[in-house]
Amino acid sequence: MISYKKMAVVLCADENQIWQAAYALVRSFLLDTTNEIQHYLYVSAQVDPRLDALFSRYFRIVYCLDDIVPPEKFKSHGYVSQATLLRLKALGDLSQLHEFVLYLDDDIVQRWGSPADLMRLKGFEQPIAAVADNTRWTQGRFWKNADFNVLPAGAQQKYFNAGMLFVNSKALIAENTFENALEALTDASDPLPLADQSALNIAVDGNWLELSPSWNWQHSYLPGKIIALLNPRYVHFTGPVKPWANTTREIEEIYTLSLLAFLKHFGLEDVHNAMTVENYPKKRLTHYMKRTHGISGNTLSRYDKSLPYFSDGTFADRQSGILAFGADTDRQDFPFPALFSFFALKPD
Repeated sequence: MISYKKMAVVLCADENQIWQAAYALVRSFLLDTTNEIQHYLYVSAQVDPRLDALFSRYFRIVYCLDDIVPPEKFKSHGYVSQATLLRLKALGDLSQLHEFVLYLDDDIVQRWGSPADLMRLKGFEQPIAAVADNTRWTQGRFWKNADFNVLPAGAQQKYFNAGMLFVNSKALIAENTFENALEALTDASDPLPLADQSALNIAVDGNWLELSPSWNWQHSYLPGKIIALLNPRYVHFTGPVKPWANTTREIEEIYTLSLLAFLKHFGLEDVHNAMTVENYPKKRLTHYMKRTHGISGNTLSRYDKSLPYFSDGTFADRQSGILAFGADTDRQDFPFPALFSFFALKPD
């Protein structure tokens, strides 16, 4: 008989993002302090054999090679494939097996802290705990998301970014959140602008628990040294620039170096070499120096406008006594060297 742990952490990937998801799962596995978490990867393609040993030892892999909904019912923009629906399927499946489920996008890097800390949330009766989209990080006004006009009233006023979702399985099942989100996707007359993120916000209609931005720090809004100063738990590389595609040097070097070390450690030399060539062209050196010398005026302006929001003491994690930002401990690097702690895992 299979024994299921109290909490699941899951990432989803298509054939282009599998090793990135593997890296994120390794980070989560190593930072778990409870042994109460089971890690999963949902994939729509075969996993590289070189990573197979890693998954079989530490994680569970779930192959989803068939369409999740009938093709004739899947309405999407051209850049959105059925692999996008893996997030909904994973939440629907795992909420039946675990009391809590943490979903993470594969372009999120966990800087510090145990994901199990979220199980200490007090008064968590909603289906989902999440972080507001960065369009809502300036108090008193916000930009309208691309899907604003298709949202119900509650979601227009309170809207989350779906890159990180912490699920209360009992409430998710009781409120049919998975089914309602899938229905929102398939029954819409036109494709939802932000696919399953739109669908999930429609399904909960503002009934979700708000966490501090530390749990889903959206990099495209406030990048670089602001992150080093505040030290959020999870950095979400929203936008086109990623740690593995960092030619503009907008992302701190430490993330790219950690990814490269991970690839080399687990024998993915071809990916490692290709990434090295891509990320270290000599012509980018001057641009890199300009990018990393200081904090731009535009970034400082955004930070000043958002500071009251970041300092809000009513976020559910802070109300529950859970440390939000690492800088709160007066250790601004706390414990960032752990980005290289996967060396303790055997590559074969």
